Amino acid sequence: RETGDDSSAGKSPTARRIADASGDLRLTVPAAWAREYADGGWDPAAIGLPAAKEPGVTVATKVSDWSDPDSGVNGVFAGA
Repeated sequence: RETGDDSSAGKSPTARRIADASGDLRLTVPAAWAREYADGGWDPAAIGLPAAKEPGVTVATKVSDWSDPDSGVNGVFAGA
């Protein structure tokens, strides 16, 4: 969920504050990246850790293409 921006009166924001669905994980990203986000968490089993539902968010210019290194999509994943 989007929690705000860094805009000043009359200026376009350069960054956006994004939080995961729980609100426990928050990050600030370039405004251009914040076109789409998926905030449903993640499963650490994806990287060989014990399976669990943990806070996580992916923010990207196109979330569906973000994990493809050849896509040219800008973004970030953050998980706890």
